[in-house]
Amino acid sequence: MFSYTLLAAFPSLAAAASCTSHTIPVKTSANNGVILAPNLDLTSLSGVESFLGSGAGFLGQFAGLLPVGGTYQIAAKYCTPAPGGSAKRAKEVQVLLHGVPYNSSYWFGLPGNPDGTAKYDWVDYATKQGYPVLALDNLGAGDSQKANPITEVQQPLQTAILHQITTMLRAGQLSFAPKPDRVIFVGHSLSSVIGNAIATHYPNDFDAMILTGWTYTLIQAGPGLLLTLLKPAQVQNPAKFGSFPPGYLAFASRQGKRDSYYAEDGSFSSALEQWDFDHEDTITIGQIYSAFSGLEKAEQFTGDVLALTGQEDAFFCGPTGSRALGPQSCGTGSDSISAKSKVFFPNAKFQYYLAPNTSHATTLHYSTPQSLKAAHDFLASSGH
Repeated sequence: MFSYTLLAAFPSLAAAASCTSHTIPVKTSANNGVILAPNLDLTSLSGVESFLGSGAGFLGQFAGLLPVGGTYQIAAKYCTPAPGGSAKRAKEVQVLLHGVPYNSSYWFGLPGNPDGTAKYDWVDYATKQGYPVLALDNLGAGDSQKANPITEVQQPLQTAILHQITTMLRAGQLSFAPKPDRVIFVGHSLSSVIGNAIATHYPNDFDAMILTGWTYTLIQAGPGLLLTLLKPAQVQNPAKFGSFPPGYLAFASRQGKRDSYYAEDGSFSSALEQWDFDHEDTITIGQIYSAFSGLEKAEQFTGDVLALTGQEDAFFCGPTGSRALGPQSCGTGSDSISAKSKVFFPNAKFQYYLAPNTSHATTLHYSTPQSLKAAHDFLASSGH
């Protein structure tokens, strides 16, 4: 385990938070899926390209269960508020887990983007409210271990990793993080689905959850993913991903990603969107195949839940996963898909917030300051 201050790397944090970086060894196991790919070698570039070209990678059909396990190296950033904040909130840590194709920099507002981070920085906002933050890189992303993209980097194993880290955090077993009184989970996209799975199978892990870029349905995402023109990351960006196995993928179409992740022109910074595409992380074949794993009722979770979703989220509301295929909408009010998602949390204290003029990149639009306020108003009103 190592640590160093992040104030130089993330200058926007200097006024409010002190951050350190760490590597957490996580020993765990899970039942992943056996990907159905007859007559294809998914460890080869040609096999992966044929697999993607057939469209099979978007069907999510497993041929059985595959037990996996080991000790995985997970990168983390731990940020503490400036002195003088709320003593109560100082013991309520927010655990942040990004979606794809991102890493933990998503929660810092994509440092380095030409539009700056001030409007988009969740960590800065949270620490100014008095919360410590633990921002994780998912297995396979950022500085975390690059495990097998076919057999290991799937939703079930990532869920097991998050559960184990949360268990260690709650027990005071992370040397860099004081034992908290409460744990608040904040996820985005597929990691919100991971949070959903945690609430289902480990309902005592989190006291509150903010699920961004999430609803209870994902079936409509397929056409949008096809239009992003996924290809092996080693081909899309050989300078950055040349050493990655071919099962690590990247979006090859800026327009395709823009149409699925961003709302109409004028609702976001085109300079940030360009930077977002140019500096994308990866998504694995295993993640795509297992995307639905975790979308299920969490009947035993009784904590606080906020579904914070863009009103035009193409992936989790649709109907087609891309603005190129027509308008995307979650609906409005109690008839919205976000409101109806309460069915997955029947015994929780459930609320929803629809961010206006916003698609799947929930906190990368001009609406982000209002979304950050809504999220933390929700926490405050829920006693956190």
